[in-house]
Amino acid sequence: MAINVTCSGCNTRFKVSEKYAGKKGPCPKCKNQIEIPRQEQPIVVKAPEEVSGPQISTGQPVLEPMERHATKHNALLITIVAGGILLCLVLALCVRFYAKGDVSYLVKAMGAILVAPQLSWLGYGFLRDSELEPYREIGLWLRIGICSVLYPLLWAGFAMARPFFFGDNPLDSWNLLILAFPFLCLGTLTAFASLDLNPTNAFLHYAFYLLVTIALRLLVGLPPVW
Repeated sequence: MAINVTCSGCNTRFKVSEKYAGKKGPCPKCKNQIEIPRQEQPIVVKAPEEVSGPQISTGQPVLEPMERHATKHNALLITIVAGGILLCLVLALCVRFYAKGDVSYLVKAMGAILVAPQLSWLGYGFLRDSELEPYREIGLWLRIGICSVLYPLLWAGFAMARPFFFGDNPLDSWNLLILAFPFLCLGTLTAFASLDLNPTNAFLHYAFYLLVTIALRLLVGLPPVW
């Protein structure tokens, strides 16, 4: 890069190569000895960052970005939920020991209902979209309540649909899949609509409830499905 030089004797302006910076030499016009100045680092002025959206007179944005807060689960609530699940396991073992497989429909229904709130809450905590603001307090529990009511009702609907379509005949895997498919779709839709989960996580949320209730049925000594 060339260096601009002005002769102090004749005020002639000319350019020299940067390799002569700091050296002395004659002016090409008056032959006066002049010292070539050293090239300084150029000053770079950055343009201010553009801010989208409305601004006040000082240039500051009117709308500030919303700060997201991580969900912190209450330790007492976690203890209550864990205790409820443990209680259900103990009750299942007691039913197996005393009933010896002869379990009334009411006991089965109560088991499906009791575990629904805990499993719905746990499933939401693991499967919710971390990029979205989580539901809290009343808003969360209303949505958990919807799942806690509809999930057992879907079990009951499946139990009534089975004899209606297939009688008392045992179900093979293909017929079981055909019968279960609409209930799986309804359960997924329930989680999707009430908890704002994506379709995959909504299915996993409902499947989590199904797997735990099936495990409890096996623990009691009952067939896996109604």
